[in-house]
Amino acid sequence: MAFLPIFPIPLSPFYLIIGTIYGVGFSLIATAVVIFINLSLAHYLATGFLRPVIDNIISKYSFTIPKVYPTEYIKLSIALRIAPGIPYFLKNYLNSLAGVPLKSYLLISWPLEMLWALAFILLGESIFEGNFGLTIYSICLVITLILIIKLIREHYAKIY
Repeated sequence: MAFLPIFPIPLSPFYLIIGTIYGVGFSLIATAVVIFINLSLAHYLATGFLRPVIDNIISKYSFTIPKVYPTEYIKLSIALRIAPGIPYFLKNYLNSLAGVPLKSYLLISWPLEMLWALAFILLGESIFEGNFGLTIYSICLVITLILIIKLIREHYAKIY
């Protein structure tokens, strides 16, 4: 779970399964560590090892990676986390490529990803255990997260 999402491999199936194997408590702790490692590794790769390769590819298509001002780090991290359609691995790289420092990046990305992990771990556990009440609760949590993201996007759309 820490290394596969560096590539275009989604985390959601892992979240759905891990709770059934290890239980919700341990799964949340393990997932918190795994997400932290994955985010840190993606940042390291995008700002270090892979940066020259990415810059080379981007320059071939006459694009440039915009630099973000320090006052915009948190806004960018939130915007990328709530943007629909952008794969998880790409969100991680885009934050780092735009110059968002690791601390700001983790401060926003880690808790937001943990909310999704919580929702999907509970959903997977409830479905496999046949706990209808927890399934409804988990689905409501996922819907709530989707609605919150929708409200945040609408709020930012009005501002910008």
